[in-house]
Amino acid sequence: MKRLVSIILIAAMLSTVLLTSALSAGAATYIIYGDWILEIDSDTTYLVGGYSGSDTELVFPSTANSKAVIGVSEDFYERCSSQLTSVTLPDSYTKIGNFAFHSMSSLESINIPASLSSLGAMVFNNCTALESADFSRASQLKTIPHSCFNGCESLDTVVFPESLTTISDYAFKNTAIESAILPKGVTTVGDESFSGCASLSQVVLPAGLATIGEEAFNNDTALTSVYVPRSVSSIGNNAFFPMAVDGGTLTLDCYEGSYAAEYAYQNYLNYTADVLVKGDANNDGKVNIRDVTYIQLYLVDRVVIADDAKTIERVDVTGDNKVSIRDATQIQLYRVGLVELV
Repeated sequence: MKRLVSIILIAAMLSTVLLTSALSAGAATYIIYGDWILEIDSDTTYLVGGYSGSDTELVFPSTANSKAVIGVSEDFYERCSSQLTSVTLPDSYTKIGNFAFHSMSSLESINIPASLSSLGAMVFNNCTALESADFSRASQLKTIPHSCFNGCESLDTVVFPESLTTISDYAFKNTAIESAILPKGVTTVGDESFSGCASLSQVVLPAGLATIGEEAFNNDTALTSVYVPRSVSSIGNNAFFPMAVDGGTLTLDCYEGSYAAEYAYQNYLNYTADVLVKGDANNDGKVNIRDVTYIQLYLVDRVVIADDAKTIERVDVTGDNKVSIRDATQIQLYRVGLVELV
């Protein structure tokens, strides 16, 4: 009986050793955990490095061997034997490495974890079946990286996080995205970031945007009008090409004296340039006590003031990119000659 127990214990120990045996590949070290291949990230954490099973709809693990699994490692796709169609990631995941789901052409859906703060380059590049990406809960994510969704030809819906500051080069090139409503904190739209998006018909650029890269909206044939904020101080070559002399229908909407107006004029592009009347809340071309009243009514939900960049730039006299009681006070001070509205 003792001999039998010893054999069982030895077999169990060997099984555990085989289950968590370490494999090395380059600088990374992996262990086998059931059908999962886990990369050792630290003494207390793993990343999901691959999958050896056959399931096509996967729920990724949040723990393994009493340690936390905190994300997906680089090149996950190279160590995945399944034609994945659906991926569910725990909200605790903080990172998804470079090329993680690169060219996984069967992948139709994936959720974006609430704790995600690090997203690698080309993560979903050429995921041709992927239909949507909702980043709205990823409150720590600052950047959509280089070529993140490049070539995702079925991707028609993207919801951006309010924390976003940068959309990198080629991020959404050649996708089916229909609307790009960028959050207020975005300052950079990179080269070719939305190039070749034939279904893109709505673009909302925020007040505070500084840079629009080369060919950023190149050949977006469904786009007919874009307001370019006064804050923009750099627009790359062919950022809105083709238009005007090349037969395009896109018109740049801007304010007179802005960089965008000068850019459009110098490049023979269709544009309109309104005269900015700073403080004109009710948009009647004048600044008076009615504008103060209009803002006060807006603050108690009696009237609507749009939150698009063009309206904000007219109404926001304090420069904080929002409409508040401070703006009403500033207009009152302007009316009695105590301040200037810039």
